[in-house]
Amino acid sequence: MATKEDAAPEDASRRAFLVSTAIVTGAVTASAARRVAKLRTKQAAERTTLPVPAGAVSVSNFESRCVACQLCVTACKEGVLRPSTSLLSPMRPQMDFTRGYCRPDCTACSQVCPAGAIMPITPEQKRRIQIGVAVVDVITCISAAYGQHCGSCATHCPASAITMERGANGNAVPTVDAGRCVGCGACEYHCPVGTLQSLSATTAAIHVEGVSPHSTVSEEVTREQQPLTAGESGCVNCHHCMPCPYGVDIPGTLRAHDEAVRLGLSGDQVRQYILHRVNRANLPDRCIGCGACLSRCPQRIAIPTLMQQLSR
Repeated sequence: MATKEDAAPEDASRRAFLVSTAIVTGAVTASAARRVAKLRTKQAAERTTLPVPAGAVSVSNFESRCVACQLCVTACKEGVLRPSTSLLSPMRPQMDFTRGYCRPDCTACSQVCPAGAIMPITPEQKRRIQIGVAVVDVITCISAAYGQHCGSCATHCPASAITMERGANGNAVPTVDAGRCVGCGACEYHCPVGTLQSLSATTAAIHVEGVSPHSTVSEEVTREQQPLTAGESGCVNCHHCMPCPYGVDIPGTLRAHDEAVRLGLSGDQVRQYILHRVNRANLPDRCIGCGACLSRCPQRIAIPTLMQQLSR
């Protein structure tokens, strides 16, 4: 039978193991924390004209009819509509794109307003209504001002209204097509500027200025499924396309492709790059074009077509 004297060395050994494990884990965590970018909460941008929801028609109509019942705030799943804290319009809902953006297919707020401040509209109608236009601050944009590869605003724009154009300083500058922009705020929400403590800016480098009365865009908001071009795929690494029933690492493949494009590679060089970056068991040649990923991709990327083009 084991005695207390026999158990003592074992207990001491166990305690020593646990203590050393805790020390190593803490050191690794601290080291990783030093390497991770420090983030902060993005602040709302200052706007000359506040955007109001599609269906509100104009700022004056919205302000004159709204009774601040908060039904639209409750219905807004993206958290875009919030009660105002201004003394001039206490509790009146206002749009804020720091926590989400106004999705083109969502009309929840227009279906619950009892006062006519937001008239009922269909998703098809909403996709043509321009509630605002995105404005770029080239002074704080990390791509335009600092030459850093970003393009997040262009990648996430559901209207394809933003393109990255070469500026006078040689840097890529977000350029907004005012005829296509509907003011949904996806660009402002996804802009990394305002969240990085290494930058002085506390707001996004792109924000939506309201349009009143609302206008109509030249084309309905839609991101067509296009085959791969010389540019990047448009993948934002959200992993909604996964899992692939045939084992293709779709995000990894598209990420490797985009890296190759940024390195100036093309043709077989891109395919060779993917071969070295993606596990051989998950390469794009496993794709049979079943299309299971298409309905799940929020960027509407023609994934099967891309996989075929990138196969060996």
